[in-house]
Formats: sequence, structure tokens, C-alpha cells
Amino acid sequence: MESQDILFLDVEKVKESKSHQPVAGDLAVVDKRGRVLIWCYIQRDDVCTYNTHFTGLSRDNMQSGLNIQEVLGQGFCKLY
Repeated sequence: MESQDILFLDVEKVKESKSHQPVAGDLAVVDKRGRVLIWCYIQRDDVCTYNTHFTGLSRDNMQSGLNIQEVLGQGFCKLY
């Protein structure tokens, strides 16, 4: 990837059960040519609303996703 390349981040959100705050349900990173570089569901057990009509997310497809705590623990990415 060249330094002048532009990347786009898309995050679909669901609502957390306890706080009803929006949290990431899936994410995608796409380059300026439209190539998908990263795309994954994020496993969540504490969801009260998937907003499936808008997000395409459901309990079934999110269960096949990555456990975000395990990913962070492996050092693949960091939260800032």
C-alpha cells in the first residue's frame, strides 16, 4: 500500500443490552479502488437491538465473528 492511498472505515453498530449504547457489530476497511482489505463480524453476547433492517446484522452472523477481547489480547490491533 502506498502512503497516499486513502482507506475508508465502515462500522455497523448494535445496541448493548445494559447501557443501550451503540457498539461495533462489524467493521470493514476498503481502499479507494473499492477493494475490501478487512471485513469481520465482532462477537457480542450483550446485544439488545441488532437493527437488522439497516445493518444486516443478526445474532446468527455475529456469533461467527471475532471475539474482540481475544483479538486485542493477541496484539493484532490496539484501541486508542
